[in-house]
Amino acid sequence: HQFKEDQIAYVCQEMLFGIRHLHRNNIAHRDLKSANVMLTVDGQVKLIDFGLCCDMSEGEQVHMVGSPFWIPPEMVRREPHGLAVDVW
Repeated sequence: HQFKEDQIAYVCQEMLFGIRHLHRNNIAHRDLKSANVMLTVDGQVKLIDFGLCCDMSEGEQVHMVGSPFWIPPEMVRREPHGLAVDVW
């Protein structure tokens, strides 16, 4: 199935709502990718696979985790990272 532009915009919007919720609670998902986004039969967008989530309330972390093709540069360089890694 190929998504139309308005469908892609909807999925992106809903993903951003989910990411905003996580970030407001100082949680970084750290493994956002298409395989971790699911659609329900009625069209709801769900983020899944929270196994690499991290509580960032204590400050930035220095861990290299995630899927190789989606790891942000600061993780590869083993530099401190915060919530912004979910935007990469």
